[in-house]
Amino acid sequence: MLNLPSIFLFGALRRTALLAAAALALSLSACGGGSDNEPGQFTQSTVRSTPSGLPAGTSTKLMRYRMEAVSGGVTEASALVFTPPGTAPAGGWPVAVWAHGTTGVADSCAPSAATQYGDAGTVALLLAQGMAVVAPDYEGLGAPGVHPYYIRNSHALSVLRAVEAAMRDPGNRFAPRWAVIGHSQGGSVALAAAEEASLIDRVSQLRSVVLLAPGSDLVGTSADLFRQIDGLEAQGDLDAAALFMFYLNFNGSFVLQGAKAAQPAINLQNYLGARMQPLVGLALTAQPCGQFAQAVLDDLTTWARAGNRIASYPGIRRDWASEPVMAALIEANQVGRVRVGVPVRVVQGTIDEQVPLTATRRLVAGMRNVGNSVELVEIPNGDHDAAVSAAVVAEAALVMRTRLRGP
Repeated sequence: MLNLPSIFLFGALRRTALLAAAALALSLSACGGGSDNEPGQFTQSTVRSTPSGLPAGTSTKLMRYRMEAVSGGVTEASALVFTPPGTAPAGGWPVAVWAHGTTGVADSCAPSAATQYGDAGTVALLLAQGMAVVAPDYEGLGAPGVHPYYIRNSHALSVLRAVEAAMRDPGNRFAPRWAVIGHSQGGSVALAAAEEASLIDRVSQLRSVVLLAPGSDLVGTSADLFRQIDGLEAQGDLDAAALFMFYLNFNGSFVLQGAKAAQPAINLQNYLGARMQPLVGLALTAQPCGQFAQAVLDDLTTWARAGNRIASYPGIRRDWASEPVMAALIEANQVGRVRVGVPVRVVQGTIDEQVPLTATRRLVAGMRNVGNSVELVEIPNGDHDAAVSAAVVAEAALVMRTRLRGP
């Protein structure tokens, strides 16, 4: 018997409040100098109430900055900036970037817009190691345009320009050294940023990279998940098959929206079956953020409870990535093909329901093939969230802080 829970929300979404509203702004700092159209330009920061779960005395600001837009030109983006309590060490606080997992592509899904900050536990562990934390929303989230989900350059520049802007904020005392850690989509974001880190070497130098269940190889991941759905349904495990199908269509819709942000001529309807075609637009307009997830879940539940095969759900098509324009776009946005030059730690659960272990093993092998030093830590019987557990993050934070020490 199929027994779907009321809602599935994955990665950062499961940990983030779904009602979107801006936190109360307490005061406005001075604006940065320079051209407003300069990528990496700090434009302003607004003091925020520190989210619950962070150490008392933590400083919290919403920073606005400039970055290159996927559509060309320069756009505005936002990031939360957390500074540890106490006096900055000589030379300033080293910087850790937190690259969040998938929240969505609607403006309501910007992490900085949530009434409760869902990644406070992770940020608290980074702060505890004496690092300031820069947490970008990413291009298009709570900012102009559509979020270019899994578009490599947008991912990279969302982080790099945030670090650059944070260094330029006259209210910060930050050392010119940074590390990056990300989960799920954020793992791909972190790797993309690391691969292009030389763009900001003049401002801050990358020292460490940690990838937690990183998204990668969209084509291979899609094929792996479809195979698992087929196998689970054949075994009679309908709940697990439905869960995997939900993730495919939820994530897949964001991938398609991101592709269209990069290539506006793409017609999303060509990649979707009849059930998802009328739903995909809701991904851009969801209010609150969880509205789209609920709509996909409700439709999949209706389909399955009518006695239809889960593997036949008319959602994202199995051949979605084979069309030439889409195939070329995906190929151009692969991560893991550039030598980073600093140690990379990858953590992956062996029964991850969203990022198959096979995909991460392929990513690590490819990274090693181009000369990267990569440590792969596999968590036995670990699901997607196991990679961002407190124990895993605490150990990663210690590794990052150790590598950030020095001149």
